[in-house]
Parts: sequence; structure tokens; C-alpha cells
Amino acid sequence: MKRLIVVLFAFAFAFVANADLLSSWNFQGASSATPPTTWDATSVNSLMSTTLISRGAGITASGNTNGFSASGWAQPDLAGAIANSDYFEWSLSPLAGTTFSVTNAYYAIIRSGTGPSNFTLRSSFDGYASDLWAISNLSSTAQQNYTIDLSGAAGLQNLSAAVTFRLYGYLNTAAAGTARIEDEGAGAPATADLIMNGLAIPEPGTMALMGLGLIGLA
Repeated sequence: MKRLIVVLFAFAFAFVANADLLSSWNFQGASSATPPTTWDATSVNSLMSTTLISRGAGITASGNTNGFSASGWAQPDLAGAIANSDYFEWSLSPLAGTTFSVTNAYYAIIRSGTGPSNFTLRSSFDGYASDLWAISNLSSTAQQNYTIDLSGAAGLQNLSAAVTFRLYGYLNTAAAGTARIEDEGAGAPATADLIMNGLAIPEPGTMALMGLGLIGLA
């Protein structure tokens, strides 16, 4: 009996909170000949729902092997990118009875020589009104990796409903220019190309039901 109780408490403790990874996307296998319109998350926290990444209506899927790419970034500034829906978009969605907080985002970006040189990350928690992160005048066309600290964004803490992120791109020199979230193959971290980290926790009511179930099982 004592061993059973120990096992049950260990199970309950393991289920209480799943830290670090909330959701990640790995674009290994994306086709250049038939670029995907959306891409499902490849790793998802057990307390979160599977979601996908997509493009805004203002940009177009472009061919790229092992990456999520787009062309048509035709806006000179952020206001134009917002108005024209020039963005990559993805969401985080908790399972029923779960709250979650976002601590950081990681992605690998690459652009062509005529692609957008400015990128801005915003979120639905404030109606995409304020910047979570921005990079300007990106001159290099080599892959750039960014880890964005989001732990200080109050609107991304203790959420019980889905939140959506948009990465806007603008200030390109030709509409044919491309930008993509790039596949890193076996590179760090965790062989994923877009990663959202945080903490997912069952709500008190869910924990109470779990406790009753464990007591009954004991």
C-alpha cells in the first residue's frame, strides 16, 4: 500500500506542472516544389493543444526546402505590414482546465537579398497593439537566431485561453524577396526552428478532481 501511495503521489507531482516547452515547430521535410500553406507543431506540451503556423493574407507561400517561407513582403513600414497582413502567425492553446505562461520564444530567420530587413513580433493579448520584440536593418542574408525573453510581458502570464503571435516583416527592396523561418537540421536548440517555452499548470479545480481520483484509486 505504501508503495502504491508513493507511486500515486509521484504521478500527481509529475502532472502538476509541465515546464519549459509549450510548443515547437520543426520544418525538416518541407518541400520546395510544393511549399506548405500551414505546418503543424511537431512537439507539444501534454497540457497544451496542437496548433499550426500559417501566413497572413498579404504574403504568399514560396518554395524552400526545409523551411517555412514566403514572398510578397511589399510594405515599407510596420503600419503597412499590419494593414496588408504581412506576417507569419502561430498560436498557443491550453487544454481545458489548464493555465499557462510564456517565458521565451526562439526562432531562426533568414531572408533573401531583396527580402524584408525588419521584423516585429506582436501578440493577440493586446490586439497586436504593442511590440514584444523587433529587429531593424537586418543586413545579413545568413541565418539569424533569436531568443526572445517574454517573461516580463504581463499579458502572456497565467492564461487560460489561446493566444496568437504574429511576426511581421517589412522594408524589402523587391516583392519577389523572401523571408523564412529556417530549418536547423540537427542544430540547437532541440532541433526545432520555432520554439515557445513557458509553464503549463492544471487549474485548481482540475487538481481537486485529480486528487479525488487518486484518493479513490488508493
